[in-house]
Amino acid sequence: MWDFELKKQVHDFGRVHTNFVRTLCVIPKTDYFISGSNDGSIMIWNHKTLKQEFHFEKAHDDWVNTIVHVPESSYFLSGSHDKSIKVWDYQLR
Repeated sequence: MWDFELKKQVHDFGRVHTNFVRTLCVIPKTDYFISGSNDGSIMIWNHKTLKQEFHFEKAHDDWVNTIVHVPESSYFLSGSHDKSIKVWDYQLR
């Protein structure tokens, strides 16, 4: 994580995926962001506590190329190199 006022890194989440992190999505008006990886997994993070909230280990059979939050909802969509698009509800984990 980067602090723009201090102009420095304030946290490193480490090597949390087993392959490249391909996409990130911040969920507005919440403390959460989502990461998607070439390992097919999706992780939900709390940027206030700096902890992983949930791990969809096999979200896709191939790279997660994109994650988009649906405004004013608890839904997000993921698109993958496996040619699928999935809809998720992060409040029904």
